[in-house]
Amino acid sequence: MINNHAFFEHILEQHPHRENFAAFIAACERPLRKSIRVNTLKISVHDFLSLADNHSWLLSPIPWCKEGFWVTHEDQNALLQLGNCSEHLMGLFYIQEASSMLPAVALLAGSADAKATPLILDLAASPGSKTTQLAALMNNKGTILANELSASRLKVLHANLQRSGVTNSCLSHCDGRVMHNSLSAVFDAILVDAPCGGEGTYRKDPKALDNWSIAAIETISALQKQLISSAWKMLKPGGRLVYSTCTLSRAENHEVINWLASEVGSELEIIDLGKLFPEAQRVITEEGYLHLWPEIFDCEGFFVACIEKKSSAATSTAFKESSQSPFKSPDKKIVQIVQQYYQQQFGFDLLPLLPGLKIRNSHHQQQIWLFPEFAEQLRDALHLQRSGIRICDLIESRNGLLIKTCHELVTCFGDQFKRQFIELTSAEASACSKGENITIGFSNELQKGEVVMRYQGYSLGLAKLLIPNKNKKILKNNLPRDLLRNNVVF
Repeated sequence: MINNHAFFEHILEQHPHRENFAAFIAACERPLRKSIRVNTLKISVHDFLSLADNHSWLLSPIPWCKEGFWVTHEDQNALLQLGNCSEHLMGLFYIQEASSMLPAVALLAGSADAKATPLILDLAASPGSKTTQLAALMNNKGTILANELSASRLKVLHANLQRSGVTNSCLSHCDGRVMHNSLSAVFDAILVDAPCGGEGTYRKDPKALDNWSIAAIETISALQKQLISSAWKMLKPGGRLVYSTCTLSRAENHEVINWLASEVGSELEIIDLGKLFPEAQRVITEEGYLHLWPEIFDCEGFFVACIEKKSSAATSTAFKESSQSPFKSPDKKIVQIVQQYYQQQFGFDLLPLLPGLKIRNSHHQQQIWLFPEFAEQLRDALHLQRSGIRICDLIESRNGLLIKTCHELVTCFGDQFKRQFIELTSAEASACSKGENITIGFSNELQKGEVVMRYQGYSLGLAKLLIPNKNKKILKNNLPRDLLRNNVVF
């Protein structure tokens, strides 16, 4: 029961249908429906539906996201295990609240491919639900700069990008309010999913209103205005910006956009989102924003606004050239060695990745990385925490260069490997997720060296095949320790 009387009175004043306010109260007192988004970087929606049948999940489409579904099950306890099921571990789906799937859809609406939006900023990216959704909508093309101010949340962001097989992202750890000092008018699209009062999240977290007050709204509204002002300065003329929150108050939503419009004048054009999805008219405001109240689609409260900077806006970009990067293009000999290894070991052609490959010397070894298109320019402008994915390490040995594959390559491309992989049983996959080694039949045709472990056709991680004697083959588990779990459901 909502017991904050001041909040109740405040929202009653804000609500567009006061005569039906009882429906809002009733919705807030119902448990929030579970929702997931299929990660099309790894699996098609069609194939995922087959896997869902195996779990007896009942999926209902989310109107604004063709990859999104509300999920129910006869046994409610089964839904508590969504985060522990193997499909989640392998990144085939992302647990994401339905309404939070709207901003990415609004940002890329009308874009046939990533060529229309090659460089995107997610200004407050953690935990990564919207960054991973953007990457999937872009099919890993273009470049996403995922920024997060909180150092502790940055690790979570990276883990979710890695699990989802995202290759086109760079990570930064910056104060979004001042980022425009380093990056002026360079982004084709920007998502500002702003820190907010969280009024719309009450159904998921009843404690969200414990510290609610009008004063708190005013404080966070000031922060939101600083963030959107900085974001606007980083947006190219002709670019699109989406501002969203999971709160309900106009002061954190409509009034933030109105304030920006008053600051920049005729440069700003509001994009009407009334046709973004078939039922959008149920939540459209008179300005053209989407304001989801919990009772309308039985989801969290949410706000989404889309604006564009007119092409005539006068501005200049701030990308600068630099030669100080520790990452260099690999020479032909290194490329040949690495390409030959992956072709022979896994039947995987690395050449299509060549334009993005970089090499770095580190602690008596060399690292091969795959960078998205704008990684180096962003690195020159900011101190990036990470760019792209790490492919492998090259280690000097008596027999020449030893190639040690990184987990990220398998996460992103392992399903394309044509040989030197093994399909694990559910018992073996469970042991793998716990970090245990696996003994396999000696008649198995796998050769010594690196092996990709799969479950139901999707990659789990790497192992090294050892043959201690003529009757035994062992898969030495190389799954990263921070990914080990004791409770994964296979």
